[in-house]
Amino acid sequence: MYRAYYDRATGEITKITNDTPEGDYIEVEELWVEGFVDDGELKAYPEPAPSIHHKFDKRTMAWYDHRSADVATAAVRRERDNLIAQTDWTQLPDVSSTLKSAYTEYRQALRDVTKQSGFPYNVEWPSKPEV
Repeated sequence: MYRAYYDRATGEITKITNDTPEGDYIEVEELWVEGFVDDGELKAYPEPAPSIHHKFDKRTMAWYDHRSADVATAAVRRERDNLIAQTDWTQLPDVSSTLKSAYTEYRQALRDVTKQSGFPYNVEWPSKPEV
């Protein structure tokens, strides 16, 4: 048996770390299980969290992004701008037209992530060209 932290307010079970507050601990059979307590029963999450920004809703049995729209939008735009900046070199005059064309499409797809229907919480990032 192993010990894990049980948060009575949320029903979540988390790994014990240096930052774990004093409180209730429970015994779990597996070395590490991420999950929650529901009606006194330990249940594992149906799938891992999509990101560190997601929380699990026991009522809907689904993950949700708990950030405000403004915070999530700023985070996506920051990531997009970083990805575009990493490819700035592909637009220099001495880059082959094949490479430049592939990266021009990729860079435009990055600019268009803000137009996706799931933005800012569910963004599908374009794949970097393999040229």
